[in-house]
Amino acid sequence: APFACAAGQSEALVPAAQCAEAFAQVVSSLASAPKFLLVTSSAPSEQVQRQLALLRELAPSATIHAVSSLRGALGATGTNPFGIFGLSEGSGSTSVGIAEGASSPETAREAARRAVRHALAETPKSLGEPDAVFLSATPGAEEAVLAGIADELGRDVPVMGGSAADQGSLDGSWWVGACGPSTPLTVSADAVVVTLLWPTVPTELIFSSCYKPTAASGVVTRAEGREAIEIDGRPAAEVYIEWAGAELAKQLGAADTASLTPALLATENLLALSTLRPLASVTDGEDGKPFHTLLHPSGVTERGGLTFFAIPAEGDELVCMSGTSNDLSALTAGVAAGRGDVQGALAIYCGGCALHLADDLDAVGENLSRLIDGKPLMGMCTYGEQGQTPNGASQHGNLMYSMLTFGKGTRETQRGV
Repeated sequence: APFACAAGQSEALVPAAQCAEAFAQVVSSLASAPKFLLVTSSAPSEQVQRQLALLRELAPSATIHAVSSLRGALGATGTNPFGIFGLSEGSGSTSVGIAEGASSPETAREAARRAVRHALAETPKSLGEPDAVFLSATPGAEEAVLAGIADELGRDVPVMGGSAADQGSLDGSWWVGACGPSTPLTVSADAVVVTLLWPTVPTELIFSSCYKPTAASGVVTRAEGREAIEIDGRPAAEVYIEWAGAELAKQLGAADTASLTPALLATENLLALSTLRPLASVTDGEDGKPFHTLLHPSGVTERGGLTFFAIPAEGDELVCMSGTSNDLSALTAGVAAGRGDVQGALAIYCGGCALHLADDLDAVGENLSRLIDGKPLMGMCTYGEQGQTPNGASQHGNLMYSMLTFGKGTRETQRGV
């Protein structure tokens, strides 16, 4: 059977009906039993546990990967509270692994290694390394999770994914889940799920953002964990106010930047204030152009440092980035345009951008769908994005988007990144 993928979404109020409706859409499009199901939902974990149990009855031989998403599934018609993306029997091999302990830097690397080893144990060694890894982890230590995956698979296998999200409250009600023929049904608020993919068609990974660099830049001279303590030898929050003060003042309704201090920012919702002026670390990109991995400022510490949802490493060059609300919804214009050779795609879009856009988020789904000519699409809004940079490294960033596209032809004749 040839490669086939399909997406189904539901806004039914009854959880069982939600699940049945989305699954029926997938099965009718695939015309065969699904081999792999990706489930995304805005519902609490207890509800999803019951829905995954129902899906396991409906598709007993399928591998199932599940992750919570801000506002649920993002597709051609906008957002729905529940969605499923499916691959058919003829679409190649997939294998899932799950392990708890993803949210702490002390345990995340080993958790990722266990998840990958679990997934590899379910597949023939003759398959070799997977074409791609789809990753869902609960937030907190994504860099360590990526390191654990690289420990087991090497650094050349591209990883694409997004960190589980709650519904905007940052209350930790996010979750990931998995089940399969030999994988017990598990839903957890502290775990990593990996799906290894060996599709029969070429794949391509896109990892980018909606922002442009400004002239403001400096070097992280002191850092600890996810805090930049100093930039160019000065308190990082002071430097950030100099770089982004005009936008911050505008967001706060201040007449000018004179009233902006680190102490003031410490009392405000910096996550919301900084969405249009994040920072980014700079690495080499294609054709000598810099590649920007974004860092979303989330708070100010007592010592005047800036905290993020990713690690700012000492020695990194940081650039202040600029975006508009229109940029955030237009997003991939020119990056994935005209991809008529795509059969379907998985998309990750930053939950911080989604919160900023509010009701305009539906336009993101519509734009993504247009870029792949209306082919099956499943988007998720996440609290951290993982993808492959132009230099081949898989990285964790904030306020970014990634796409994994499934092409036409066969993998032997055209193998994507």
